[in-house]
Amino acid sequence: MKFFEKAGLKIKRPKAHIDHILLASIILLLGMGLITLYSSAPGFLKDQLIYSGVGLLLLIIVALFPLDLLRDRRIVIAGFVVVLVAGILTQVPGVGVMMNGASRWVQIGGKRFQPSELVKLFLPFYLAHMLDRKKERDGEISDDFWRSILPLFIVTALFIVVIGLQNNFSTAGFIAINMTLIFIMTGVRLRYLIGAWIVILLTGSVFILMEPHRINRIYAFFVRDDIQDVAFQIDRAISAIESGGLWGKGFERGDFLLIPEVHSDFIFCAYAEEFGFIGVLLYFFLMGVFMAEGYRIAFKTPDMYRRLMVFGYITIIASQAFFNIAVSVGVVPITGIPLPFFSAGGTSLIITLIMCGVIVNISRVSQNLDLLYNSKGR
Repeated sequence: MKFFEKAGLKIKRPKAHIDHILLASIILLLGMGLITLYSSAPGFLKDQLIYSGVGLLLLIIVALFPLDLLRDRRIVIAGFVVVLVAGILTQVPGVGVMMNGASRWVQIGGKRFQPSELVKLFLPFYLAHMLDRKKERDGEISDDFWRSILPLFIVTALFIVVIGLQNNFSTAGFIAINMTLIFIMTGVRLRYLIGAWIVILLTGSVFILMEPHRINRIYAFFVRDDIQDVAFQIDRAISAIESGGLWGKGFERGDFLLIPEVHSDFIFCAYAEEFGFIGVLLYFFLMGVFMAEGYRIAFKTPDMYRRLMVFGYITIIASQAFFNIAVSVGVVPITGIPLPFFSAGGTSLIITLIMCGVIVNISRVSQNLDLLYNSKGR
């Protein structure tokens, strides 16, 4: 509070406000995910409970951490190096783990994690830091493409390429979409983004043609022909959701053996089968509350650094949910994007809860920041 006093603010010391609605939506979504996993794939529950405990602890720590300490350029550079090296390690024999034709994991000390999840956490923070610095320096986001915008595009593209080389094409595309939304949020010229996407689409087409299984997924999606069981996965997922009806079959009464990857990519199908249309409405209601509170915090926060982080993390979590569900109902081809709070997997869950910790942190201090900025006539 001394910071506010030095700035000449004579106000009653406000207590940090915790957004209880936001926090409740996070806890309820996590609880629903654990219940669904217990019912559909109980063998994964023990590890998921451990990951949930670690993630919630980190959420609390991050929620109380002074985020201004992370503005240090040395920390940003260190984060860049760590995340980039972690991504490269997936290609190192003996460290990178190859599963189902993809080298998406790193194994150290008997534990595996996905470096691509670290990219989801780091890139919004990096862009928030850099774009905030440019706004402080130039007043507005500079129209100087070569000096201001291109370096950010290059860093973003570097991580996307590293993830693409892991044979994790869906996550690479997912990150490209989300980072584009952050650039739009900051007012980067659309002509620059259109040019970037022309390059992305051309490069993406090459990646698709290089891997037969990607061609098969797209073909099966449009033709519904059974190639390497791809169409079977989609059809079984849709059948499971339809069988839930209005009220669902009931807890632990789903026919999960027929749902492929029920513990991860298709866990929403298990949830819909057991809890029906009413349960699906409840899920969308809670996700809607989470999104509404998150975006309200983002647009209310006057500090661009914090605003972009909240916007980026809310958008990543929400878009993951809708991409996953879109796959489950056959709207888009199979992508391998996990369902936040539900899908089994430690890296994804812990990173999601850390993102939530950042959002809760910023919700606590946004009121004080608003007072400070208003006092200075900003």
